[in-house]
Amino acid sequence: LPDYAYWGDFVQFVNAAIDRYHPQAVEIWNEPEAGVSDGALNWCCGCVLDPLAYAHLLDYVYPLVKASHPEVIILGGALTQQDTAWSRAFLASKPAMDALSWHYYSWAYAGQATVSTAGLVTRRDQLAQAGYPQWLTETAHVCALPDCGDAFRIMQDYWMRAVAGVTGLEGVIWYTTPNVDWASCEMVHGDTIYPVWDTFEAIIRGE
Repeated sequence: LPDYAYWGDFVQFVNAAIDRYHPQAVEIWNEPEAGVSDGALNWCCGCVLDPLAYAHLLDYVYPLVKASHPEVIILGGALTQQDTAWSRAFLASKPAMDALSWHYYSWAYAGQATVSTAGLVTRRDQLAQAGYPQWLTETAHVCALPDCGDAFRIMQDYWMRAVAGVTGLEGVIWYTTPNVDWASCEMVHGDTIYPVWDTFEAIIRGE
């Protein structure tokens, strides 16, 4: 985290971003526990914050942002899909936030023929114990293969339909990445529209 002396600057940044873009919600930080799920730092996505320090940041930011933008939903957590001592300590501190956000991905590996939302539902139920409304702010069926073919596209479409049917989530954001070295979960590529895009539009229309 930045030094406490700069937290006021961070609040000003958040408020300025809201003034410019008028979002429904803002998510404070990103996967602050990522990389420590097995007790050792393997990689860093959110700078691996101390869980109570991150909760303190939310307690500081929340009233100052809400004072200027009471209509904006403040999302905290941005947790990974793993149940860790970090996430349990963070949630036990009851930080100030309107809703808890978290991320969950399904991955396609060689030989995989099916996808299941069982793990997602388990994680939802774990997090529900904290008592916050839940937003799934990153999800997708991600290709981790050298060639993402038709079978992946079918499973990608199925994953979106399955997630849309999971109850207890007040918001869901489909996360897309282009076809990069390590993963792809895009819905369109150039002029190519994958089936998952049509499904996405149908869900948005309530069909």
